[in-house]
Amino acid sequence: MVPPPTEKSLWRAWPYIAVWMVLSTALIFMNSDILNNRMKYPALLTAWHMAVSSVLVRVLHYTAPAHLGLFSEEQPEVSLNTVLTKLMPIAALFSAALAMGNRAYLYCSIAFIQMVKASHGVTTYLLNTLVGAELFMWSKLRLVSLVCFGVMLAVTGELEFHVVGFLCQCFSSVSECTRVVLIGLLLNKSGLKMDPLTALSYYAPMCLVFLVPFAMLTEMPSDWSSFAAEFREEVGFGLLILNGLVAFALNVSVVLLINATSPVLYILCGVMKDIVIILGSILALHTPVAPQQILGYIAAVVGIQLFNLVSKNPDVFEAHGLVRGVWEVVQQWKDPKPELPLLPLQKSDNESLMSGSTQEGASGTSESLE
Repeated sequence: MVPPPTEKSLWRAWPYIAVWMVLSTALIFMNSDILNNRMKYPALLTAWHMAVSSVLVRVLHYTAPAHLGLFSEEQPEVSLNTVLTKLMPIAALFSAALAMGNRAYLYCSIAFIQMVKASHGVTTYLLNTLVGAELFMWSKLRLVSLVCFGVMLAVTGELEFHVVGFLCQCFSSVSECTRVVLIGLLLNKSGLKMDPLTALSYYAPMCLVFLVPFAMLTEMPSDWSSFAAEFREEVGFGLLILNGLVAFALNVSVVLLINATSPVLYILCGVMKDIVIILGSILALHTPVAPQQILGYIAAVVGIQLFNLVSKNPDVFEAHGLVRGVWEVVQQWKDPKPELPLLPLQKSDNESLMSGSTQEGASGTSESLE
């Protein structure tokens, strides 16, 4: 008996899923440990990730076997005007999202930040509707309200709320969502499309242009000798190099996972990963979490999955409404037809999948320490 395509994809993808989840979770907790216990310089740490990625992505481009599919065969031609008017604004927003997202971890717990990040998808939708890139739908607005309500419950239920950390994460989230919108407006509509690692090869050096001056203005120590001694004692070059390698490896694992599986599996694995990270923060770091936060996060996750379902099947939900639309889509899955989509959700942009990395590392769904 031949297994269905989704099952075959799952069996083929599970090693990539495992590696991606391990790297993503490890980087978040590693960055949190460095920033909270060893070296409180989030912009410098983010700049380090970008520096490592700038070098290694070039090395990988010339050495990676073609059958891995890490880079597209046709590389885009990028002019100086494109760099200045399209890529640089996106890189500036990417830098802000990463630096401020990592700074939020100085004040807030990993679990709290992951809960706030649940709003990214609907925030991007709202921004897209404001600029006319997406059509307004009442069914989506109801789900946006559900997600916002869930995130609000999670935020107001935080037992160790810190206003500065929350504002840093809000700034990071808005920057990241605006970046995703600009990718669609400035790049995709002009026909300039890049695979994630090619995009990283452009963005990483550009991000250094913004991150290094920002770090020099806000994080430079007054006493360099004591800084050097503290760095050698608390961090050391070994841990710093390992941290940069894990960040870059995470970007590569994202691309391999996308190539090996279906969009629905990738998104569902993302939900699983967030849950693992939150549980890890609660169990390993003893982060206090209120029942109200758990309820709010569950509501936000349910809202996000339904939102993706509506995005994949807009005609069905426009015709039948939210509740009946869900029933109709479920019936379609039970009795699939060639013209009907089988997958309820899909990442809208290959490049935007990267952001989870230097936040997880340096790629492009921004997920700060991820």
